[in-house]
Amino acid sequence: RKLYIDAMLIGMDWELEGPNADVSQELEVEGMTGVPGQKGYADYVLWGKDGRPLAVVEAKKASRDPNEGRIQAALYADCLERKFHQRPVMFTTNGFDTFFWDDTAGPQRKVSRIFCKADLERIIRRRAEKLPLATLPISQAITDRIYQQAAIRAALAD
Repeated sequence: RKLYIDAMLIGMDWELEGPNADVSQELEVEGMTGVPGQKGYADYVLWGKDGRPLAVVEAKKASRDPNEGRIQAALYADCLERKFHQRPVMFTTNGFDTFFWDDTAGPQRKVSRIFCKADLERIIRRRAEKLPLATLPISQAITDRIYQQAAIRAALAD
């Protein structure tokens, strides 16, 4: 698994070693399952330019389903969020199948590979820029009928 996943990360311009390393491997985290002092080890943590975690990668053996690591990845993300005040996105992979999950925005989905740093930073930044749909004005160019606008507002209220 390490051979495939390391190659995937290097292929997306992540630095695994050296002075510019932006990937931590087997990173110790504290507070697993919310228990103070309980330790865990995240397989990979991908770091942003600001020194905050962008993603947790939970690696499984090539012969196993990568989704077996989904709960583990969420627990590591919880620990990192408590420490750095930023929720990282999560990847689970066995080197062949890779799943992405931003649990603040939607369900898990299969992807072709782990994302590059710029893409992950954009995902994290968009969380802060996101506006509630109910606060956006309804464009008169799209609908100018009162009953249509009322339907749109009703749909957004749920």
